[in-house]
Amino acid sequence: MGEEKQGMPIMFHMMNEERQGVGTMGVALSTTAYLHALSYAKERFQGVNIMQMKDPNAKQTTIINHPDIRRMLLKMKSMTEGIKVLALFCYYAMDRMAIAADDAEKEKWQGMIEMYTPLVKAYCTDVGDIVTNLAVQTYGGYGFCREYPVEQMMRDNKINTIYEGTNGIQALDLLGRKLGMKKGLYFMNMLGETAAEVGKAKANENLKAEAEIVEKALNACAGTAMQFSQLIKTNPFIPLVAATDYLGCLAEALCGWFHIWMANVATEKLAANPIEQEKMFYTGKVEGAKFFINRITALVPAKLETLTKDEISCIRIPDDAFAV
Repeated sequence: MGEEKQGMPIMFHMMNEERQGVGTMGVALSTTAYLHALSYAKERFQGVNIMQMKDPNAKQTTIINHPDIRRMLLKMKSMTEGIKVLALFCYYAMDRMAIAADDAEKEKWQGMIEMYTPLVKAYCTDVGDIVTNLAVQTYGGYGFCREYPVEQMMRDNKINTIYEGTNGIQALDLLGRKLGMKKGLYFMNMLGETAAEVGKAKANENLKAEAEIVEKALNACAGTAMQFSQLIKTNPFIPLVAATDYLGCLAEALCGWFHIWMANVATEKLAANPIEQEKMFYTGKVEGAKFFINRITALVPAKLETLTKDEISCIRIPDDAFAV
């Protein structure tokens, strides 16, 4: 059972593992829903190619050829690949901690686990909501029917955002405990780990713009955390109200880094002139990275800028004024 008066630390250790597991379920449902939607989009005929709309003899095309369907598919793919690496990096940190050569290295990777756990639990399951919803949308009306699998995936993921600590609790844990651990050392180690791959991508003309976006987003996350450390003393409601949005921003910045990392590897593999199947796989990694970083990570600094403003109307509003 453990030593006397050590129940809470033991419980939180167990909870960390459970939270990582729940986050992984979000990854699994996102992946499965995306693959179902992709398969359906390749076989469902509806409408004509937009470039042939004025041709009365144009044949119907599969819906994967419609721009908005392609947008949804690449959003699902890029978000799913981002959270997959987010979860895997947390597990990688566990392995590194287990084989650490000394106490300093062990503490470094223990700190990574502490920082990544609330992100894995909350962001992976939040993305699960987004991706399963988009999968239903890709199917159209059929997606809402039980004859097709994606509506159940959308329902099944919802509980993942709730149990083992709601995602709002994960955000408060990140803001209230994790960012300040060891006087911010764990957080700075987390951000410091990103430098090598971002620097490598900045030296590649094809990825330079995306690398600069990721770097800007990560720096903005660090700056906002510094502001929160002061605001929590003077006006704690500002960071408390912003906690959930901050967790999402930090995860989107880190997933941008993971995409840069994947794109760096994919670029090297493509230069080796691989067989066609591998060429398509690595091309997908590069295009997915560009989509995620330019469409999602790029928004992080602007969103963070709103989080430190003295805007706490949700605290100020009287209870009865919530009526509609």
